[in-house]
Amino acid sequence: MPINNPAGAIPSVGHYPMGAPRPKEILGVGKDVEVVAPQDTRMRFIIDTMALYVLRDGCEFEQLVMAERQGDPEFSFLFDLDSPDHVYYRWRVYSLAEGDTLRTWRMDPFQMVEGGQRWLPPAMLAVEAVKREAGDRALSDHERDKWEDILRGLTAERAAIRAGMVFALDHAEAAAEVVEVLQVSGAA
Repeated sequence: MPINNPAGAIPSVGHYPMGAPRPKEILGVGKDVEVVAPQDTRMRFIIDTMALYVLRDGCEFEQLVMAERQGDPEFSFLFDLDSPDHVYYRWRVYSLAEGDTLRTWRMDPFQMVEGGQRWLPPAMLAVEAVKREAGDRALSDHERDKWEDILRGLTAERAAIRAGMVFALDHAEAAAEVVEVLQVSGAA
């Protein structure tokens, strides 16, 4: 049975108020599973998008993609169960199912299955901290999801291009993130 036991997790910096009691360490069975985010932004985008669809549409969607994309290097993470990309994918589906977002997630070690291995989530991207230090507003999760949906539906039709341009202009105060999502999506 999947669990995410914040009460038993090791706290990361900034998650608990000063003076608050620290929870006990989670001890897993066997070697820890260290999750590493893909360095290739396109691969990360593909895995994150796949995780979102699997979360929404279930295992049937994953099986359909596996049947249609067998042999496609961009989807090899679905077949190579020992690859770091597969570990990231498994963590991403679980993390999203637990209520985390694509931009922020729990940093505490956890167990997906009671009595199983301890999982160590990846570090959050430093680019998020740099953006905030520069005073650039970040997109909300809703805004980012809307922007990603617009980019996925982008065609050469005027209405689609207009929707993208209007969104980008309306969110100019978050320009760095608007451009980052555009680059990662491959629409740029």
